[in-house]
Amino acid sequence: MKNTLFILLNIIFFLGTTAQVAEKPNIILIYVDDLNDYGLLVNGHPQATFEGMQFLTNNGTVFYNTHASSPKCAPSRTSMLSGKDVSYVQIYNNPACKPFTDYFTPALNNEEYYTMPGVLKNNGYYTYGLNKVFHCFDSEPDYDTLTLNACDKNLSWNKFSWFIDKEDSLILEIAGDIDIGLKDMKNAVLPDSLEKYLYDYRAIDSVLNFISNIQSGVESTCDKPVFIAIGLRRPHSPWYIPQKYYSLDYNIDYYSDEYNLPYNYPPNSYPFNGTVQAPQPDTIYNDFEQLGPLGKFFASYDSSFYDLQEQLSDFEPLPDYGGGYTDEESGAILSKSIVANNIISYLAAARFTDAQVKRLIDSLSTYPDFFNNTIIIFVSDNGYSLGEKRHWQKGTLWDSDLRVPFIIADLRNPDPKSVYSAVSLLDVFPTVCALSEVPNPLFEDGSSYLDGKNLLPLINNPDLLIEHPVVATYKEQKDIQCSCFPQFSVRNDEFHYIHYTSNNIDTLIDCNAELAWSEEELYEVGKHFENDPHEWTNLIHDTDYQPVVNYLQQWLPDSALYLQSTFKLIIDTITSECYVTDTAVLPLSFKIYNEIGEAIIAPEGFIYQWTNNGNTDTIFGISSDFNMSMLDGTFYTTNQELLFFLEMVDTINKVVVGLDLAKVVINPANEPGGSFDLNSIGDNLIEVNNINITGAYSAYWWDIGFGPMFHNTNPGLIVSPESGEYVIKLIIQYGNNGDCIKEISETITLTTSLNNFENNLFIYPNPGSDNLFLESPVILENALITIYNISGHEMYRNFINSQEKL
Repeated sequence: MKNTLFILLNIIFFLGTTAQVAEKPNIILIYVDDLNDYGLLVNGHPQATFEGMQFLTNNGTVFYNTHASSPKCAPSRTSMLSGKDVSYVQIYNNPACKPFTDYFTPALNNEEYYTMPGVLKNNGYYTYGLNKVFHCFDSEPDYDTLTLNACDKNLSWNKFSWFIDKEDSLILEIAGDIDIGLKDMKNAVLPDSLEKYLYDYRAIDSVLNFISNIQSGVESTCDKPVFIAIGLRRPHSPWYIPQKYYSLDYNIDYYSDEYNLPYNYPPNSYPFNGTVQAPQPDTIYNDFEQLGPLGKFFASYDSSFYDLQEQLSDFEPLPDYGGGYTDEESGAILSKSIVANNIISYLAAARFTDAQVKRLIDSLSTYPDFFNNTIIIFVSDNGYSLGEKRHWQKGTLWDSDLRVPFIIADLRNPDPKSVYSAVSLLDVFPTVCALSEVPNPLFEDGSSYLDGKNLLPLINNPDLLIEHPVVATYKEQKDIQCSCFPQFSVRNDEFHYIHYTSNNIDTLIDCNAELAWSEEELYEVGKHFENDPHEWTNLIHDTDYQPVVNYLQQWLPDSALYLQSTFKLIIDTITSECYVTDTAVLPLSFKIYNEIGEAIIAPEGFIYQWTNNGNTDTIFGISSDFNMSMLDGTFYTTNQELLFFLEMVDTINKVVVGLDLAKVVINPANEPGGSFDLNSIGDNLIEVNNINITGAYSAYWWDIGFGPMFHNTNPGLIVSPESGEYVIKLIIQYGNNGDCIKEISETITLTTSLNNFENNLFIYPNPGSDNLFLESPVILENALITIYNISGHEMYRNFINSQEKL
């Protein structure tokens, strides 16, 4: 093991203290690698409890609908840190490393460029980068090694630190012997004592040492506030993580005599009896089957799904689970167990990363002057798939690979807020400029340089209505399908459009633009992820949604609205009735907001046209009435909803500059109903079965009386906390009004509680505070203690034996 943990470049000793400039905030950018949305409270993973992220969430603005510019590290990081879209940067995958300036040349027509740290450094900030900030951090970090004085440095950084040996050799040696992960998803449980050798731990140590030296006057920042960019490498694989971050469900030995299923079984059982796996449609991988050949290629290429199949073939014989299972059944259990192990390992890596964030925050708080004048920005470079659409790892254009956590916590004015508008990592650069009161960089001709938008208006008013679809771009490595031409994603608040282009006809990989063909996907995710949060329903073949496809295509590169904001149209509530009758007259009107979110009167010079999926008529005007009698009777009886599209058309430029969709549920004959049965299993277990939901509905959920709600999915086994009477409710929402609810209830009485009284644990205070005390009237031997919060998230788990005290 090498004694030197970091190369600390340009360590210069100064006499005297360094004053912080109070007028400008310090900025700390925490740049995480491959962290998906699991740690977010909305649409996250129910077992992902991240204290560091939670602190930032409680003290800042969370952007829940943030998309990377590309689903791989190099294009995403280069785009965000240069402030330019991938189509300008022209890095579409992970290329070989070279000096950063060599990516911007006259031959590529992109020779003008800036970097975020470089702009800050040239406008009053001392910039310090650590570890993986730029993709080529360990060879070409855009750092001037020739100029000795830190205050006179060129390029992006006044100071930069990176690892000379990547992960410590001791870690690699120990983990390599116990690694049981897949080829590209290696994982191993490390002794907790090795945590201090992991490079993210060491990176935080270096930052804390730097800040301590500033505060004590040992180190100078050239009389400037600091911009610190910390690149945390986890949860990028390999997942070699200390034991304390692993769930106890992790299986080190698949042949264990007392085999523990590491996954929650049956699915949706509560409390969780194992790791919750990626959500799947009712027919598993049905979303994959809806894809065209190019979509299936992306789901399959560079995915560990096939590594899993190959690994299964290495198990000879298959583990004996002691239940008389067939080989096929045993293989299925083993397959799910390997999948669960990898999810557990990913979550462990994410917990470890979050723990470093928490360690940074806790230490910073000991320097109140610095802490209270600091803005912390937390962001990941791309997402990560863990089984969605049969895909593992990254490199696709679905939300699982593109949507990332993004939080801005301004500790000068802590204020928790949530933004659901679609934003891009391109928006980080201009927002940092705004927060630091640094002017945006310009091209030499004086035109605007940055491709993103300043998010301060949304931070100040999260409900601001702005229409600015965001673009993501990706291209596969050469000599395989989809490597000739860029592939694109366009995402606005409600919809996600994906456009693929093949290399050639059929399976030919030679580039031929004339023979290449396109493939598309469309998902109605919903602004609050209320419609299709997991992108299970591909609407591209539903011709009713063609106006949405036509609209979003305008944001593709080289199209009319690429990188632009436009008008936001909001159709007024058409009806508050649960169902519309076939004789109703529906009022059509709307509100309109300009490019900066201001409510305005509909400007003249545009055409406002209303279309619907019930007939071919087009209604023109700012407002109108629609008579349901205009519809053919068969449409009314065979359809569940009528779609109204409002388009604002710029006839001169032939561009649709605004669009909204409103749905009207029709025909009372579609009113839903439902039924289910409750069974008691083993006294304290409740099983919900024979579930039947009929009619048309927009959502349903289960209220089991305790623990979480089960939204649009059915509960598995429910473990009751004690004996007594339980009312389980199935709640069905339908129609045009949030109050249109159908509730079906069943009652079950349990006579035996989960634990005998003498084995009960007493927890106080209850409700809990930051400190909980557990007391047992008996000695606990081989006891597993699990504590859940009111939302059903696992907050604590520990295994104790009779030698340990509570």
